[in-house]
Amino acid sequence: MSASLIRQPDFASDLADLHVLHARVTRLLSARTIADAMQEILHAAIEMQGTRLGNVQLLNADTGKLEIVAQQGFEPAFLEHFREVSVEDDSNCARALKSACRQVIEDLEADPDAGPEFRRVAAEAGYRAVQSTPLIGRDGTPLGMLSTHYPRPHRPSEREARTLDLYALQAADIIERLRREQELEAADRRKDEFIAVLSHELRNPLAPIVNGLHILRAGPSDPKSRERVLDMMERSTRQLVRMVDDLLDASRIAQGKLALEKAPADLAPLVREAVDAAMPAISAARHDLQLQIIDEPLVTGCDAPRVFQVLANLLQNAAKYTPPGGRITVRLERAGKNARIAVADTGIGIPAEILPRLFGMFVQARHRNGDGGLGIGLALAKQLVELHGGSISALSAGSGAGAEFVVELPLDA
Repeated sequence: MSASLIRQPDFASDLADLHVLHARVTRLLSARTIADAMQEILHAAIEMQGTRLGNVQLLNADTGKLEIVAQQGFEPAFLEHFREVSVEDDSNCARALKSACRQVIEDLEADPDAGPEFRRVAAEAGYRAVQSTPLIGRDGTPLGMLSTHYPRPHRPSEREARTLDLYALQAADIIERLRREQELEAADRRKDEFIAVLSHELRNPLAPIVNGLHILRAGPSDPKSRERVLDMMERSTRQLVRMVDDLLDASRIAQGKLALEKAPADLAPLVREAVDAAMPAISAARHDLQLQIIDEPLVTGCDAPRVFQVLANLLQNAAKYTPPGGRITVRLERAGKNARIAVADTGIGIPAEILPRLFGMFVQARHRNGDGGLGIGLALAKQLVELHGGSISALSAGSGAGAEFVVELPLDA
């Protein structure tokens, strides 16, 4: 073979590419938010590919779909069509998401796999060719997609593809770093909010206890008054003990020091016991309670006091976040090999943006008159249920639409 036919390394061009790439990565490193980083990634990709059309999508971990977060050159019709993309869709970025590697359509009009709707949208947007490069995290997790579009048939050269791959790696690293920073900042904010809420919540039961001591020292005039003061102090003390117990349990679970003492238990008596414990709060708010328990034993190996703790927490929340005169429904039923316990209310509901992180530590799920609790009750309930090999989930149509919490525990064979 002639030496002239063998591709010789173009060190000068490669060095120039590296200098340009370094400059682009340096600009990218200066981004302080995900939005800024996405715009910079897109700008650099379009510049590298010598085109005017492109977009960046991020993968929504909750829906498993790609969503456009930065774009250049597209009209609203295109953006609406590609607002969400899943692996089953007929598009180049969907193919790249499914295969986890770059996909190129050199000419849409000649591509046999491109459907008529995809071709129509592309024609209206003014492009004939497209490349989609996945943005992959260091652990192999897909983060998003970088796509550039061309007005005429086009396939990126080997040099363009190599530069694009290097930049995509750097872009994925930046996305992961910014997300970690945002998560840490959010965790710090939640902890600060939690400390403020904890201080406030601890003062609530402490104030009646201190006032009761002053009254008792002054000497109440009759036994009934003394008994009322003692009852008030006892309620406040129990409330204080519950909060401290929740904090200790959350700490033990986080350190892996919480041990369950499991034994076979019929869930029906546990559900009734939890309902009885919550009845003072339910009756005080004049709620209508509906209890539906299946007429068969549902036995599970569990730490009964811990399951009671979970159910009591859900019932107390239902009573607390349902306006007076509402309805609370408790159901115990079989769900295949599991027992299902559902606590539904007609209360103030849960906003859609809260649902995905509802069971996180320090998340205050619902607010009423500024009272959102410590934000650890549901996180603790989730951890306790999962320690039993079960699951807990929440459903709500949004604010004002009530909520339903569902606990599933594995039944004994």
